[in-house]
Amino acid sequence: MATYARKKLGEILIDSGLIDEKILKVALDKSKVSGERIGEVLVKEGYLTEDKIAKALGEQYHIPYIGENILEIDKTYPALIPAETAYRLNAIPIYETSQEVTIAIVDPLNVMVIDELKKVFKKRLKIVVTTEKLMKLALEKFYATKGEHLDEILSQIDLKALELKSADDSPQRLERLAEEAPIVQIVYGLLLQAINDRASDIHIEPSSSKMKIRFRIDGILHDITDLPRPLLNPIVSRIKIMSDMDISEKRLPQDGHLQIELLMENGKYLIKTFVKRDILRLSEGSEYVDVRVSTSPTIQGEKVVLRLLRKRDELFDLEKLNIDKDMVVKVRRLLNRPYGLFLITGPTGSGKTTTAYACLKYINKKEKNVITVEDPVEYQIVGANQIQVNPKISLSFAGILRNILRQDPDILLIGEIRDKETAEIAIQSALTGHLVISTLHTNDAISTIVRLLDMGIESYLISSAINGIVSQRLLRKICPFCKREYTPPETIILEWNLPPFAKFYRGEGCSKCHETGYYDRIAIYELLLLNDNLRNLILNRTPSDKIREEAIKDGFVPLKQAGLRLVLDGITTIDEVIANTSDEVLF
Repeated sequence: MATYARKKLGEILIDSGLIDEKILKVALDKSKVSGERIGEVLVKEGYLTEDKIAKALGEQYHIPYIGENILEIDKTYPALIPAETAYRLNAIPIYETSQEVTIAIVDPLNVMVIDELKKVFKKRLKIVVTTEKLMKLALEKFYATKGEHLDEILSQIDLKALELKSADDSPQRLERLAEEAPIVQIVYGLLLQAINDRASDIHIEPSSSKMKIRFRIDGILHDITDLPRPLLNPIVSRIKIMSDMDISEKRLPQDGHLQIELLMENGKYLIKTFVKRDILRLSEGSEYVDVRVSTSPTIQGEKVVLRLLRKRDELFDLEKLNIDKDMVVKVRRLLNRPYGLFLITGPTGSGKTTTAYACLKYINKKEKNVITVEDPVEYQIVGANQIQVNPKISLSFAGILRNILRQDPDILLIGEIRDKETAEIAIQSALTGHLVISTLHTNDAISTIVRLLDMGIESYLISSAINGIVSQRLLRKICPFCKREYTPPETIILEWNLPPFAKFYRGEGCSKCHETGYYDRIAIYELLLLNDNLRNLILNRTPSDKIREEAIKDGFVPLKQAGLRLVLDGITTIDEVIANTSDEVLF
């Protein structure tokens, strides 16, 4: 294939007689302002159509143009490259012979794309040009993963043949096997089923004779299927390739990530593509999932956990977090203060990060310098400067915080306070004119004070710096598909001081809820606001039970009572509240 001298698109279009210098100048000026490419501006402003631009490029460099016929090609040709490669390069194979591969691309002047395609195919390339719109339609048609369940995919694959192929586990062999269609289909099917089942995590767990697949749904692990043990290494290798991890390293833990763009069809999600997190361009109406991948060596082989983080903007809205209106008003008042420490507490998996991001979204204004320190950065926030902790290079929470205080921040989000040093820097920042939001692992709001004292933080610093503490839990909601009224034991009614004529519900178990009786989760919260009286109690190291009594007199609503409200509203069950809240006195 010939090598073309790079010629600007505007020059090509002028040479082709499609535009003049005046139109080009207008388009260039608008391109500088909007950041859009010159071709996009010309199409948007109605000067040209995409197909005219594509044909002009083709004629200039004697490259054939392919129109709507790109949507009618044999599907075996697009399968020559993985979906993520096709989307990343914006290219799709449309024909192959023993000597060459014909590739459709949008920008024939992009030498880097053509060079990478040469490395992929290792044979002669024939380039044809098409429009951005047609390329998008072709990618969606040929690479969007269909909505089959994992069981359906497995039934169509010769697992015995795969077992034989996977006997050789050299890195080179595994890399080739990881690109084969059956392994790709299994991994795609695994992710697709997990997304449609609302799973938050996928566990791939090896044993001596099999590989167990489990999904965490609504906080509970469910067995999904068992696969033959020899498929472990090819499947793990495929996941490593997708998440940019070292396929040859099996002895040490690794972390990686990938991003999935989704399509909705007939009420089910389809996987459109997998793209590196930092380069994904979302189509209008798309949803996407960020997948954090962690591998860990065990005596039976590598265990893999994939955490699925759904990217929905409404998740980060204080109004959508089931916080009652009075509490929302109080939280906003805390966040509107120019300085002080606001803590969000609870056990692992209780939704602390979602609440922290909702708070950050509320106060993230363009006139503020917002800096976050996280491990890991779970969601990317427009307008915030996000820093990820990296223990491998001694980049700790405390180390980063010491530096960023010289970056003139207004608002700090600290992913988690784990030690005395981090706590001291957070408190000093709060006392010196910064608003600091952070999370802490404690059972409830009151015990947060005890935890900080146990860390070695002086009581006068705690009482001075903290504005408020939220503690939260995630409770499973009663499944709406099998929800039934029932009467709880009289001892429970007496113990909880429940209204005698209240109605109570629970789920009987069905296929929708995996026979658990629960479907989806909802958060409950308690908010401790520090007034002068409570600050004095903290300063004097008053026992936590006395602080609790005083807080309740001031309007503090404990977690259990917040959970009880959901029970009386028919949203969750008494058992769920008991299982997820600590022992507290109900008033």
